[in-house]
Amino acid sequence: MSPKWVGALAACAALALFGCRKSSSSTSVALVSAAHARWAQQLLVGEQADWREAQLLLAREAPASLAALEPVAAGEGASLERVTEVVELALRWNTSVEELRAWPTLWALAGPHLSRAAAALRDCEAAEAFEPELGWAEQASRLGGWAVPEALRLTRLPNPVARAWGVRVLGRLVAPVAAERLAELVADRAPVRLHGAAQGTVAALASQALQRLAVPADRPWLEWERQVAAMAGPTTELTDAIRDHTAAAATTTWDGYWAQARAVWRAWWQQVPEGGRQVPDHQVWLNHFSAREGFEVDRAEADGGQGWLTVVGPPGVTAVLSQNGRQVAAGPLPLTLDTAPAWLVTQMVAVRADGRQVAGEVRFDRTQVVTVRVLP
Repeated sequence: MSPKWVGALAACAALALFGCRKSSSSTSVALVSAAHARWAQQLLVGEQADWREAQLLLAREAPASLAALEPVAAGEGASLERVTEVVELALRWNTSVEELRAWPTLWALAGPHLSRAAAALRDCEAAEAFEPELGWAEQASRLGGWAVPEALRLTRLPNPVARAWGVRVLGRLVAPVAAERLAELVADRAPVRLHGAAQGTVAALASQALQRLAVPADRPWLEWERQVAAMAGPTTELTDAIRDHTAAAATTTWDGYWAQARAVWRAWWQQVPEGGRQVPDHQVWLNHFSAREGFEVDRAEADGGQGWLTVVGPPGVTAVLSQNGRQVAAGPLPLTLDTAPAWLVTQMVAVRADGRQVAGEVRFDRTQVVTVRVLP
């Protein structure tokens, strides 16, 4: 462990012990909650599931949590990358540039990222037409929360096309921190020349961006799901599993949601390579859950592009396979289907020798050899 990392850990421990920090830019004392200090320590050590959880919790509670992050930002290597990722999320979710600027080390860390985002959107300032095919918004969206401050600045410029581009970026980023500004822009009736001869308004674009942010009152968990999804990158596999295998969608508080989602969250990060965001093998991830139901699935590319589905299992197991409500095979294992439309869902009901039942479904891709293994 590097000396800087050790120093950051010591600083976090001091924060946890005394619960306060003296600002380097003033004589005022900013209180640091014990929870924030604990999460800041967790950010530096432990398994990936632990420090990823710390990132999520710290970002959710910014800007209040920035006081605990400030000493950690003086570290190096992995610790610095982890802090950087928290700051990026905070700028997208709940933290303004002004709030970040109050913490000198974090502000210095953010500077190069903010500059790159500003450079990516520089041409939007004097744009004469709103042409999404130029790709400016898509390029900026890949920069995540770092692009939010510049996009907000664009929305305050005299040029209505620049305001439209700022709105477009904020909509692509699904940035809750910008909700208030987008709501103001719903009254901005300035015309904007779209690609071709079409005309639009800043207000119409702002309304669309706000719709992307909207969370129905009876489904508050969608906001928390969005935050969890941001941690796993572009895939929805993590949040799909939380929906499918927990009662998270029935919760009405963050604590309730997280109590449901946390076990799936930990399973996800235990499969993700250190420092990555996505599981390397989609089927291994799915098998984590299907094994609980009594079966696992293996896939391999078929030679010649013609695949088949085989169900195997211990002696004495029988099964019924159905597609679209129609039985297509039945009997003792193994059972094989060698023809089917691409990605047709096949339902399986198997019965073990002792009477215990296994039920599930699998997609039968005719270009793959798919083996369903009923577990003992």
